[in-house]
Amino acid sequence: MLCYIAIYLFTNSMSEILFIIICLYAVLIGVFAIASWQLPNYTPKSQTVHAGLSIIIPFRNEVHNLPLLLQAIAQLNYPKDYFEVILINDDSQDKSVLLVQKFIQSYPDLQITCLNSIRISGSPKKDALNLGVQHAKHEWIITTDADCTFLASWLETINSFIQEKHPKMIAGPVAITTKQASSFIQNFEQLDTLSLMGATLGGFGINSPFMCNGAHLIYEKSAFIAQGGFSNNTHIASGDDQFLLEKFVKAYPKQIHYLKSSQAIVSTQPQQSWGGLIAQRVRWASKTAAYTLWFAKMIGIIVLLANLITTVLLILIPILYFSDGFQNTSTRFLETLSLYTLFFKWSIDFVLIAQTSRFFDRVNYLRWYPIIMVCYPFANTYIAIKSLFSPYEWKGRRFSK
Repeated sequence: MLCYIAIYLFTNSMSEILFIIICLYAVLIGVFAIASWQLPNYTPKSQTVHAGLSIIIPFRNEVHNLPLLLQAIAQLNYPKDYFEVILINDDSQDKSVLLVQKFIQSYPDLQITCLNSIRISGSPKKDALNLGVQHAKHEWIITTDADCTFLASWLETINSFIQEKHPKMIAGPVAITTKQASSFIQNFEQLDTLSLMGATLGGFGINSPFMCNGAHLIYEKSAFIAQGGFSNNTHIASGDDQFLLEKFVKAYPKQIHYLKSSQAIVSTQPQQSWGGLIAQRVRWASKTAAYTLWFAKMIGIIVLLANLITTVLLILIPILYFSDGFQNTSTRFLETLSLYTLFFKWSIDFVLIAQTSRFFDRVNYLRWYPIIMVCYPFANTYIAIKSLFSPYEWKGRRFSK
């Protein structure tokens, strides 16, 4: 009875605030859905001019993922004199380096270098990327991850975009590969990634980019150096992509673009366990407190509150339904309001994810949405709260807040 009274008083006193937050969330997600749809698909054109491209790939204990990556590199359809691959070994303890060395010997016509990273800051990945930039001989830097693959037309598409748009930075599409057998966790990750990609597309669609992915990021080396690279954020282990984007947005607001092309999608391997997925998401979320773009901070707060409200409502509804006071008119009203709120949020989320799934050719995963939409707010809220207080693990290392 006391629990029922507390819920009743809380919900009545907070109903207007909760409604405003959900409305703000719906407007935000709705704008992203429209903007991502309006952002035009890019069709690459044949180019006679080829930009010099330096692909930088840090790796640590990736012996199981490297074969697919190296095979994708060997199949790239781009003049060999105009691109190089710099693989940075971040203290691997397995046979990753041996695998890379054998690949280099097998493809002597490719410009591939393997370097050992030197740990000098609190962010091993930024140290590795910095080393790669220092050794890069071309003006354009492309970063991706060791568990990624791409089409043979990847570099040709990037080059065409560079020649047409003359950007300073390009954010590229990233998708979870579909080649492995799908489990519930991988379906969850697919839809979660689609929502993140949808928000990314939406931000670029309204000319307010606030998010990108280091698994597919392209930028001018000279601009990277001019903006101080990763300076001022090397104490944060993650965020090599986010903090660099923020610097570029402030320095070159009109020269940051999104490469919306199916020919340029970079595919990454799914997480194999809930622990791995949560650890990855906690790492991503842990940097949000250090964001410098007000728009990114505002979005983070609205999304967190909306998911927190959804979590509370999913707990509240069964309590109201089975409470002794269920026949009370006010209680029935609260349950109805809660159900409408959930339906409203889930509907607008579905619009964004469905829109994004068409571009990434992941429409078949939408059948999982009715189940995953119930689990998602709990997972999102847990990850957000955990990221505020807990250390996290990454590549076998433990990092504190």
